Amino acid sequence: MTKVTVRVYGPLNDFLPPGRRQAAFAHAFEGRESVKDLLEGLGIPHPEIDLILVNGEPVAFDYVVQDGNRIAVFPRFESVNICLLACPLRPIEKQLRQRSALRDDLG
Repeated sequence: MTKVTVRVYGPLNDFLPPGRRQAAFAHAFEGRESVKDLLEGLGIPHPEIDLILVNGEPVAFDYVVQDGNRIAVFPRFESVNICLLACPLRPIEKQLRQRSALRDDLG
C-alpha cells in the first residue's frame, strides 16, 4: 500500500469533495501510479494543472509516485496583479513623505 499526502490549491479544489478542499489529506493506493493517474483518479483533470511539486520539487505528469510523497498541485496561472496588494501601501508612503517634509520645514 502506497500512502501519500496531497494538497490542492486554488480552483482545483472545486474538483474535490468538500472534506478534502483547502487542506492536505492522506491518500492510499495499491500498485504503481503516475502522478497524472493519481490526480485524475481524485477527479482533477490534468489540463487544469500547471504545476506539480513532489516533496517541494517540480515533477512531470509521468513521475511515479512513491510511498511518503507530499504532493502539491497548482492550477494554471493566468496572471497575477500585485497592484491590489501594493496600491494600499502607496497612500501610507505618501503620508510618511509628507510628514517627513513637514518635520524638515519645521526643523
